[in-house]
Amino acid sequence: MRLLSLPARPPTNPLDPSAAAAGPPLVVGAGTSIDGEVSVEGDLVVRGRVRGRVTLGGSLTVDSDGAVEADVTAGGTVRLEADSRLVGDIRAPRVVIVDGASFRGAVDTSGAPPASPPPDAGT
Repeated sequence: MRLLSLPARPPTNPLDPSAAAAGPPLVVGAGTSIDGEVSVEGDLVVRGRVRGRVTLGGSLTVDSDGAVEADVTAGGTVRLEADSRLVGDIRAPRVVIVDGASFRGAVDTSGAPPASPPPDAGT
């Protein structure tokens, strides 16, 4: 599996007037497909397709007709717009699923760090 690690972009809050100075989110455009591990320190907008694992310091927005087949860990909000699709588990402090979006998986908004895998019984 390939790892895609992108430069830091501070997370943005659309309600914060200084958000524009923080820089735009990284966008996976329509017609673009990424397979592998995606790691972004800021925000990500998916208008194309992402498959694998997604780790974000900021927020994830899956726009209309965008598709994500991945487990997602985000430091901000995960938002699924109408006609978007996400298959996988979500770990984020806030999740918004707009009417018409498709989601299959589990959601954890507890803020707890991911559980460590159990120790190998053979060792």
